[in-house]
Amino acid sequence: RQVVAHERRDHEAARSEAIGMVKATDSEKSLLVAVATKGGGRVNEHFGHAKEFQVYEVSPRGISLVGHRKVERYCLGGGGEDAILEGVIAALEGIHIVLCAKIGNRPKEQLSRVGLRVTDAYGHDYIETAVSALYAAEFGIRPLAATA
Repeated sequence: RQVVAHERRDHEAARSEAIGMVKATDSEKSLLVAVATKGGGRVNEHFGHAKEFQVYEVSPRGISLVGHRKVERYCLGGGGEDAILEGVIAALEGIHIVLCAKIGNRPKEQLSRVGLRVTDAYGHDYIETAVSALYAAEFGIRPLAATA
């Protein structure tokens, strides 16, 4: 129980700090970020294993979960299927950046070809911390330190 309580406090503190940083900007812009997660409020799912992506909007109003994009798992035990990847790409239409814990070179290249940015640089960070850091990098705002 103590471990769970500590994790919840840590997550809430990181979430509050991330939202505060985003709200303190003078930017009018927003980003839609798709996150591969297994839960726990972290970026902790491999791109190829994701069955859905949580979609967050980040703007000066804050960080909000705005939906889910269901997909078929791209990676089925060592390799991916091109037809499935095409479906994943279609499901991510309108997304600016995809966050995941890990991604292979082939899907990363395919996503890049269609203009979708993807990063595993925030793997296992809290979602709000990762999203606020992306927003900061995108619009030249001082980023928060990662809290893994």
